[in-house]
Parts: sequence; structure tokens; C-alpha cells
Amino acid sequence: MAASIDPLFAIVPRHGTALLGTRDTTALPTGLTTTPANVSTIITGVAAGTKITSVVFKGCGVTAAGVINLFVYDSTTYALFDQIYVDAITATNILPAFRLQKTYTDLDLPTASWSLRATHTCAAATNDSILRVQAFGADYTA
Repeated sequence: MAASIDPLFAIVPRHGTALLGTRDTTALPTGLTTTPANVSTIITGVAAGTKITSVVFKGCGVTAAGVINLFVYDSTTYALFDQIYVDAITATNILPAFRLQKTYTDLDLPTASWSLRATHTCAAATNDSILRVQAFGADYTA
């Protein structure tokens, strides 16, 4: 693709969400790349690219302590982008469930072959199918 002097603006709003299923039982990531198991796709980029500005991590009830691994996937390689600690919380009518929002300035999916994905590595199966990850951002347009 030829270089363009026309600027790109992320203006078409996008939202993606995934409910994380069975925990990832592979070894915890020790570097920037890994091959995780039981991966959930949160959002896939578009041809012009997608800018993700924030991600919300939410427990839907009782959560066990553990980690959510956030990956950028380019259709070949999983690159570990961030790790989020999940607190052990027993939600009640006076104690809300686990929730964490992170803002990112450097999270871009440059083409439609890239996606944002997540796994959880909590030791207890308690967190299976109760952790939701939501990504908010916008698609680029010329």
C-alpha cells in the first residue's frame, strides 16, 4: 500500500466483548509471546485499523484470585500485552463484584487480521465463564 499524506482518524465507535471460558492451564507467560489455551476473542480490527482506548475487566459474581492475560494476536503470534490481577471477591448486595477499567494509549489493531484476545489463569475453576472483558475504541477512517 502506498504511503498517504491524508491523516487517519479513529472516529467510528467500536465495542467488543467476550466472556472468558475455561481457564488457561498452560504455563504462565514468561516473555512477550506465548501459546495460550482457551482463548476468547474480544474484538477484531478492520482493514484501516482499530484503536482501543480502554478495556473493562468484570467479574459476574464470586471471583477467585488470579490473572487475566490480555494478548494482541496477528493471526500467527500471540503477544502478551497486559496482565490484570483479579481479586477474590464474594459479591453481595452491599459488596460489588470485581471490576477494573484500564485506559490504553498504545493499543492498536493495525489490520483486519489482528485481534485482541484474553485468557484467565485462575487456580480455581470458580472463574470459568464469569469473567467478562470489554474493549472500547474506534475504527480508523481516512
